[in-house]
Amino acid sequence: MFPLLTTFCSGAGGPLVTYIAVGAASARADSRAAIYLTLLSLVAAYFLAWPIWRAQFLIEIWPTESWNAYWQDAAGAGAPLYPDPASLIGNNYPPLSFYAVAMLGKLTGTDNLFAGRALSLVALASIALEVFAAVRILAGGRLGAAVGALWYLAIMARNSTIYIGTNEPQIAGEAHHGRGASLFPLALPAQSAAIAGAALDGDCRVLETQ
Repeated sequence: MFPLLTTFCSGAGGPLVTYIAVGAASARADSRAAIYLTLLSLVAAYFLAWPIWRAQFLIEIWPTESWNAYWQDAAGAGAPLYPDPASLIGNNYPPLSFYAVAMLGKLTGTDNLFAGRALSLVALASIALEVFAAVRILAGGRLGAAVGALWYLAIMARNSTIYIGTNEPQIAGEAHHGRGASLFPLALPAQSAAIAGAALDGDCRVLETQ
């Protein structure tokens, strides 16, 4: 905030007196907010470095990666995704992720394993943007929205490494649900912001338990 200069005459024919009203408190608050956001960004980047770096290697990060890659290859080849119940192979996943990753792999010319890992990272960034949008709609400011988005990135990269940068459709599915959750408050009047916040929190809890 820039200083506000107020000038007026102290008396009839008297000297002009200039008072400088400086928004010192607001300036300090803005500086602290910038520092906190910078530190939170560094924390998020620190925890994201590991899952992003390991995603490039041809190693199994999580046991379901190879299982997902098998069905993604089957979807890309037009093979059946749901074997006979009497067989020794089972599949209880919905088919959308298999076809989506198989198509992504063909479009990019990469193995489905790496296509699925890239999709996971893109979905993580998408959810962070959705968190930003939802908090800004509900709270009406960018600071809280940025904190929410960065906090989500840091927490997920630290505590949910089995889903970040792995060939696992969980994060992509949450990004799809999160898009609706982030736009839901726009359909409600301003006085319903609290209800929208409670609904958004409930939706996030459902996603966490899937």
